[in-house]
Amino acid sequence: MKHFTCLLVFFLVQGSFKAQCDVKNRVFPDQTMYYYVEPVVFYQTEKNRLRGNIITDKENYFLQFMPEPFPPKSENKKFKSPAEVHLSSGTTYTLEYYDYRYRRTDSTLALMFLLPKKQLNEFKEHDIVWVNLDVEDEKGPRHYVFVMHKAVIREQMECLESK
Repeated sequence: MKHFTCLLVFFLVQGSFKAQCDVKNRVFPDQTMYYYVEPVVFYQTEKNRLRGNIITDKENYFLQFMPEPFPPKSENKKFKSPAEVHLSSGTTYTLEYYDYRYRRTDSTLALMFLLPKKQLNEFKEHDIVWVNLDVEDEKGPRHYVFVMHKAVIREQMECLESK
């Protein structure tokens, strides 16, 4: 019975890791194939939420954030501001804006930022502590302290590289 319990726990742990490493793909409007793992929640209060994930086209890596609330598409905002990302190593990086899109019938705003190749190892080795994002609204730049899933970006990068 003891061996059966150990074996069952082993398979449950294995299964949960594989579920977290479920790589999906999507062709974007520019005909580029992107690979990603489902976004997770990093920060949530009654009024604000930040979800995000890593995306790759197998050549570059992008950090994607989905802040809520966000300006409606009808306001025709042009998101161009970089993101500030602070890692557990104590280093703060300014990530270059790459793209944005409204998804799921305009119910989600996704902002993509390019991870420079020379800084990839930093993001693979250290957790994200906080992020500053400017969603071009009257509140100004938003500061999100990662309360949940701090290591998920590292884990997603490892997952995408292993596939």
